[in-house]
Amino acid sequence: MIARKIAFSAAGVTMVASAVLASAASAKDEPLVLRPSTEWNLQFAEDSCRLQRFFGEGKDRVALVIDQYEPGDLFSMVVAGRPVKKLGRTAKPSPVSIQFGPSDASFEPEAWFGDLGELKPAAIFMYAVLGPWTAEQRGEPAAEQGDETIDVLARGFTAEDAARIEWLELKKNKSIRLATGPMGETVKGLQICMADLMARWGLDVEAHRKLTRRAQPLNDIDDWLLDRDYPIMAVRAGSQGMVHYRLIVDEHGKPVDCSIQGATEPADFSKVTCARLIRRAEFEPALDAEGQPIKSVFLSSVSFVIDW
Repeated sequence: MIARKIAFSAAGVTMVASAVLASAASAKDEPLVLRPSTEWNLQFAEDSCRLQRFFGEGKDRVALVIDQYEPGDLFSMVVAGRPVKKLGRTAKPSPVSIQFGPSDASFEPEAWFGDLGELKPAAIFMYAVLGPWTAEQRGEPAAEQGDETIDVLARGFTAEDAARIEWLELKKNKSIRLATGPMGETVKGLQICMADLMARWGLDVEAHRKLTRRAQPLNDIDDWLLDRDYPIMAVRAGSQGMVHYRLIVDEHGKPVDCSIQGATEPADFSKVTCARLIRRAEFEPALDAEGQPIKSVFLSSVSFVIDW
């Protein structure tokens, strides 16, 4: 499937025993806290803006990798290293609670489990956000824009919001807490990187700060990739994966270029994704502040999942 969420004397003994049990339970529920072991590293990659930092030491060393492929709040995220075993590795994608705390509520995106080079295992999230998980990010219909223009590069969760972050906590069977500290400056860096990235895609960055319409699919996005498109060798091998893709959509609504911004193995997933999207995707073009068609971009992801 291809898928685009006591009485005092005797009681004294009992009370002591209860307190010990409660203390043990409390300790069991406490997260494993890992402090930073490196500074943040921001990479202006060819197809993404990548933030990376390591936490913990020795066997508890963990990598946090944030890849932003598109303007806005969404990004993909990998947390990799031996402590990730505490979450409970599963063969199929499963929800893991994420919280950038302490101010914002947790949310539960699906995590894939794999490896990140020598760091094993890895929890891989196709989509994550620093702030609250909004209705639009959950795939629900977006609110009407009215006559307002759209700033494609704007973030709902600002650098000022990110400055309140103290840690990132992941929780499933047990909890891991990465002491990130305030992330305001890192978000500012991501904004600079994303504007640079759009310019390198050949897009008018300033015009994309005042669009009256984004590039919008004309046909059903679920029809762009069908079950029969699942690479046969991947089916036989039981391989599953995900692909982040970018379509450049011209002034006539035609996708003229497809690029893979990030993908899991095997490479067949990437090949079939671009081949089918260029052939099947249809769009209404983006419109600038004057309502004129403009070359723009459409970014999304697809997951390849086998129904066992």
